[in-house]
Amino acid sequence: MPARVTNFHRRLLTPTGLQRLRSLGSVSALPVAVVLLLAACASNPGRGWWGFTLGHPAQAAPTATAGETAAGSYLAGRAAIEAGDLHTAAEEYERALQADPGDIELRRQVFALLLASGDFERALDAAKGLVQADAGSDEAVLFVALDHARRGEDAKARDMLGKLGGEGLIGTVQPILLAWALYGAGQRQEALAALSSSDARSGLDRLRTYHRAVMLGLDGHPQQGLDALRTLFPDLATAPVRVIRTAVDLELAAGDRAAADKLVATARAADPDERQLEWLAEALARGRDGIAPVDGPASGMSDALTGIAEALSSQEGNAQAMLFARAASFLAPDDGETWLLIARIALDQNNPGEALQALDHVPADASVAWIADLTRARALQDLKRTDEAAKLLQAMADQAPTRSDALVALGDLQRGEENFADAEKAYTQALQRLPGIDRRNWRLLYARGICYERTGRWPEAEADLLKALELEPEQPFVLNYLGYSWVDKGLNLDRAKAMLHRAVELKPDDGFIVDSLGWAYFRLGDDAKAVTYLERAVELEPGDPVINDHLGDAYWRVGRTREAKFQWQRALTFGPEPDAVVIIQGKLQKGLSDAAKPG
Repeated sequence: MPARVTNFHRRLLTPTGLQRLRSLGSVSALPVAVVLLLAACASNPGRGWWGFTLGHPAQAAPTATAGETAAGSYLAGRAAIEAGDLHTAAEEYERALQADPGDIELRRQVFALLLASGDFERALDAAKGLVQADAGSDEAVLFVALDHARRGEDAKARDMLGKLGGEGLIGTVQPILLAWALYGAGQRQEALAALSSSDARSGLDRLRTYHRAVMLGLDGHPQQGLDALRTLFPDLATAPVRVIRTAVDLELAAGDRAAADKLVATARAADPDERQLEWLAEALARGRDGIAPVDGPASGMSDALTGIAEALSSQEGNAQAMLFARAASFLAPDDGETWLLIARIALDQNNPGEALQALDHVPADASVAWIADLTRARALQDLKRTDEAAKLLQAMADQAPTRSDALVALGDLQRGEENFADAEKAYTQALQRLPGIDRRNWRLLYARGICYERTGRWPEAEADLLKALELEPEQPFVLNYLGYSWVDKGLNLDRAKAMLHRAVELKPDDGFIVDSLGWAYFRLGDDAKAVTYLERAVELEPGDPVINDHLGDAYWRVGRTREAKFQWQRALTFGPEPDAVVIIQGKLQKGLSDAAKPG
């Protein structure tokens, strides 16, 4: 996804803020959506958190004495969570809850599952029930407060938000949400004052400043809002598009149309491929409607929640990220960027069906509509509906004959399906649409070079890979692919070895790159070093057939014939290419040929 779509809120979070989010929501070692989302609340179990666990706490888990049906539903719910089916998980947990309706922890999990799956009506009922049963359930209190804000009942939202604790992720974003509730309730000076305060521990000061700038504009002080934005981004033309949209709206509110036009033109000149800037220019030509990303308290709260969701998503905290993104869409159901974020999180959770449902909510005239269609193609591909994805991308390429991104995505799709000839055609068309080749295009040349190599057009492949390396000399994947190809063809072996050494230095934990260096030593006849590197490669990528096959060859060379046969046999169990199967089976019967032995 283009960086300007994904980095808006991350650039408004300080390193402290990102580190705080990491400490509050690291889930990289756990199954998707199976996590306590606020470890920081562990010291205060009476408070609520956005989250659900792999299972019910052991001391309170349903047992046979509570009824076999309840226990079965509970276990079915756990299995559904692990499978990523949150809808079914919520239904099963609700059945288990019927046996013990007073179980607060299970009720929290049901609420979180309903929210994560986007079932807002039932999530709201569950939240209201939680508030009545346990006023310390912050996640439920927050969601009920958001419902008040969504309905324009800002005073009620203010009162409920004021009850939230200051711990965990909810406590981190609460000051911004409360400020918007104050603003909506008519306490505008108090709201602005709240956003003027600083809390270095939260790491959200930049996000607060952004929201203060937006609020100043809504309060009739656009020039003060612009001044605040410039403290964050002195060069507004290079800011994220959402900030540029806010700045353009503030310029228009201040009556300076020329400044608004200049800002958009300068931004487009700096980033001519950004589709959102093209959309902004078109919107500006039509007038002011729809330019501002935030138009009131509810959308302001939604923006803040989206900011936390985006930051969590970037830190692989996708379970928490989905909950905050869903809450944001509950407040602002027409915000295409939030739905796009939900789709991206769903794809990261290996749930392309959920992603497609989210993308259906992106308005056709949204600033991110084009990017949403690119994301839709990826979801279709993940669902193995590659023909539909290819047709969509080709239609997009035809619709915008000067743009290259849809063709690049089409090339990536075809390359992923190993349709290398079709991929090469798409990449070539994409390159032809570029006004010139610069450093940013190394990846496109690298991808086309792979396609040329896989279709037997080595001179063209070598030219593209060398050009990519010229544009990005320290790119480990280019160094690896070109170096490995030279080694495999017996070309430029000394230079290839040096390139592969550099690639390993840049990515020492990449098993495929380490394998390439080991294979270079094998081809150069340095069998001891070949074994060293190839053993390391197998440690890093134990299930790759090619790497295991290479290690078998190296073992044979140094006289470790029993281990060589073991590695070849392992390679066969990992599904090698059909032509490789024949070769490996021959080595198992006869060993390496005389021609393959040194000297």
